Amino acid sequence: MKKIPLILLLVCLLLAACETGSLPGTDPAAPASQPGTVTTTPMPPTATPTSTPVPSGPCENPLMSLNVGNTWHYRSTSPLGSSEQVLRVVEWNEEVGINAVIEMEDLDTGTINQDWVTCLEDGGIEDFPLFFISLQLGDYLDGVLNTYYESGIYAPGYEQFTSQAWMLEWGAVYITEQSPCFRKVVSDITLCINLDSPIKLTFSTQGLHEDVRVAAGDFPQALVVSFTFRMATGLIYPGIATSAPLTVTTTQWYAPYLGLVRSQVETASFEVISGAPSSMEVESVVELVEFTPAP
Repeated sequence: MKKIPLILLLVCLLLAACETGSLPGTDPAAPASQPGTVTTTPMPPTATPTSTPVPSGPCENPLMSLNVGNTWHYRSTSPLGSSEQVLRVVEWNEEVGINAVIEMEDLDTGTINQDWVTCLEDGGIEDFPLFFISLQLGDYLDGVLNTYYESGIYAPGYEQFTSQAWMLEWGAVYITEQSPCFRKVVSDITLCINLDSPIKLTFSTQGLHEDVRVAAGDFPQALVVSFTFRMATGLIYPGIATSAPLTVTTTQWYAPYLGLVRSQVETASFEVISGAPSSMEVESVVELVEFTPAP
């Protein structure tokens, strides 16, 4: 086929974006589907999870138990394939602040990435590496999502949750250290995460607990957390390069004092024109296969 002249292509692209709020081949109204076979059964909201232990100090967090030796085996599944990763708490290091060392091993490649977790005295987690975003987007990114902590809090402590009846909102900001690109967005479009740019995380809970069944077992009181991350990205179309902020919304389920048991993408979209998002086909589920507590 003959290629459309560059000027005509640009005009067509801009006209399509202005009229529909999206780029060719996108559908802003179409949500990502829900892959996977796990179902959840809503349960009445409760003030605290069943049999929740009382926290006893730094890193005793309702969303992530960070005892040295704790190991989580996850499976990430998308239409592009599946992969398995293991997270484990390796050691404590209190030379500067209260820190745990955690690593993620890719079972397909054998690659191991190690990072620090910074804890607070009240059991909150200030800085946790963005391993779960890497698991969620791993099949779609042609590269590694490396970041460093900038500000905010990754997970509140027990008292903050209970004082708000498990209904609260919090967030954090991280800065990108590399610029990986997405393997699949829309035909002829390349979308890359900007280097040295912020990733803004927003978490919220409504005091809802659900029964979640995954390979690791049945978790009847999993805390439901809405998690959104927004990052600066650059879009490249033949003859065009422009910014296109990317927003991904997910639902996460946490077994209190064990960790994440399931996460799924709800929507993903980027904006060439502010206020006119174009949807992306990002269908990804992360599930806990096995949890091995510290000896």
